[in-house]
Amino acid sequence: MTPSLAPDEVVRIQLGALARNDSPRLDAGIEITFRFASPDNRKKTGPLPRFIELVKNPVYAPMINHMAVEYGGALEKGDHVLVPVMLTGSDDSKAAYIFVLGQQNVDACKGCWMTESVFRVRVDEAERKSRTIRIARPSVRVIKVDPPACLRINTYRALYPGSAIAVRHVRH
Repeated sequence: MTPSLAPDEVVRIQLGALARNDSPRLDAGIEITFRFASPDNRKKTGPLPRFIELVKNPVYAPMINHMAVEYGGALEKGDHVLVPVMLTGSDDSKAAYIFVLGQQNVDACKGCWMTESVFRVRVDEAERKSRTIRIARPSVRVIKVDPPACLRINTYRALYPGSAIAVRHVRH
């Protein structure tokens, strides 16, 4: 881990490892992904054998051995960044996720971008042309971001440092 890696690079490394999960050994990709989890995330999802089970559950399993990935524009907010991605499986199925990365303050990882959480979001092929997502936090104005055209997010709530974050699809 190095502070020189940008948030999107961290996500690319993790997804690259998961695309080749069993190379050079069984679940090596999941192990690399676990190394990029923040210390708080590791406390909640670890140890590694538990994390492996978590990633293999139906919510996150599409990440394993995916065939293609599209990256959306990252949204920076203080020391956190949201990175939306769309994965395509070997059967052409689609799965969309939002990676939440935080810049760490602890000595061993100081300044490093690490994954705080990953949320699966709904993909709606009929709305592929919609490009605007509104992200709002209490006491913060609404921010517009442009994710890849294939992402559609209805209403989704996730824990964000100190408050809730609401992500809604905006119709034009």
